[in-house]
Amino acid sequence: MELFDIDGGNVVLSPTSLYIPPFKKLWERDASEDKERATKEIAYVAFLCNLSTKNPYNAYTDSIREEKVNKDTINKKPDTLIKEAIKKYKINGKEKSVTVTLGDVTKCRAIKPRFTASKDGVEKYRRRYLPARKVGTLVVSTNKGLLVHEDVQEQNLGGVLIAYFY
Repeated sequence: MELFDIDGGNVVLSPTSLYIPPFKKLWERDASEDKERATKEIAYVAFLCNLSTKNPYNAYTDSIREEKVNKDTINKKPDTLIKEAIKKYKINGKEKSVTVTLGDVTKCRAIKPRFTASKDGVEKYRRRYLPARKVGTLVVSTNKGLLVHEDVQEQNLGGVLIAYFY
């Protein structure tokens, strides 16, 4: 589950990223139809925190990267909401880990017994455990590791259901 994808130097938002409260607030405070301000502010966060090889700013040191990203995106001092979004989304390149602090989680449960779902059966369990489409996540153990249900369906995999949250 990717929150953002960097494609050709542009940040492409995933609908999932708007479930995280600061990103949702950035999106909603931009009243324009094209959401240009919100897109630039979220791009600032993504370029600053994501050091993947697709990020055109990853070769710079932290201070230079922050200066260049700021100049190319928001071109102002980041406000408290942008700083909050940065705290919620951190990627540690040295440890190769991603930390995403989710907002309020209403329900988080292990699935017992551990049902095995075929590649076509994941949707049945999504409907059983999650309250609505595009709300919540199923965690599935596959032969490619732990994946969220969207990735399982996208890659046409099956697996064992581990947990869900929303």
